[in-house]
Amino acid sequence: MKTKVLRSPETEEVIKALSVYVEAGKEFDRLLELKKEKLSRAIYQSPSFDGPGGVNRNGLRSDKMANAMVSIERIDRKLCKIAGSFQTLINEVQSIIDNLKPDYNQMIVMEWRYINGEPWETISEKTGFSMSHCFLLHNKAIITLCEKGIKKGDGCKDD
Repeated sequence: MKTKVLRSPETEEVIKALSVYVEAGKEFDRLLELKKEKLSRAIYQSPSFDGPGGVNRNGLRSDKMANAMVSIERIDRKLCKIAGSFQTLINEVQSIIDNLKPDYNQMIVMEWRYINGEPWETISEKTGFSMSHCFLLHNKAIITLCEKGIKKGDGCKDD
């Protein structure tokens, strides 16, 4: 059997396919922080309003506040879209990982890495494997998935 280099185009495709859920989670967290920042900035910078409905003393709405609310609404739509796709992404990644059966050690390492998003140190602690053994299992799993022709978009296929 020919040994594959971990950074080949095939292995990159497999890693991208496995990373979709973790990357979506990172994007969700980034957008949530951005929303908090914009909301606090809008509240901090908003003028004092005397009238009902956010109308200032001159009878005009604050453009800064309106722009901030539009921006926050856009972020909310993106957050809802990402949140709605989480279960689909988990199913897709799990479907790819299921191709590793019957090697359950590889499956466990891959699930901790690509579904739970854990760092290698945590995976090592929770599995009881050394970090080098976790890397070895990960490498073998990636090679196995490459040999099976797994790439981005291959999850959730009907068998």
